[in-house]
Amino acid sequence: MVLKLPFLLMFTVLFVFPAQAMTSSCDYADSTSSIQTCLKQNLEIAQNKLNEIYETLLDNLEAEDKKQELNDLQQTWLDYRDQECMWEASQAPKPAFKAVSELACMATVTQNRANLLEAASQDVDEDTTRQYIDNPRWENALSNDHGNIAWD
Repeated sequence: MVLKLPFLLMFTVLFVFPAQAMTSSCDYADSTSSIQTCLKQNLEIAQNKLNEIYETLLDNLEAEDKKQELNDLQQTWLDYRDQECMWEASQAPKPAFKAVSELACMATVTQNRANLLEAASQDVDEDTTRQYIDNPRWENALSNDHGNIAWD
């Protein structure tokens, strides 16, 4: 019985925690600084993905007026994202939480935008209907973070 407890602890540490850490690496950050570092990395990944998808989508558009529309829309979205995340951060009770809140918002909203543009680029490439067309936008945004919820 005494040997089983250390074995179970070792199994949990080696196999259970790393699997959970892979799904949400910031969950196990142990300080505000490490959370901010992790969120900055997530934001950088999301921004790189967004930039890549945006450039691909822009390259696939032939008409200059459509390219300008996309550019204007992206600039409007960037303004929205910045204002939305500044507002979210302003709701935090402490300054340290403000930075974390703003970074978390920026990473999430940027990832959601990358997903939306990716779906739009598939429309351009494949001439298909977007997978989320029948669902309200809030449902799609929430389903990314809460995929276990059934939306009836």
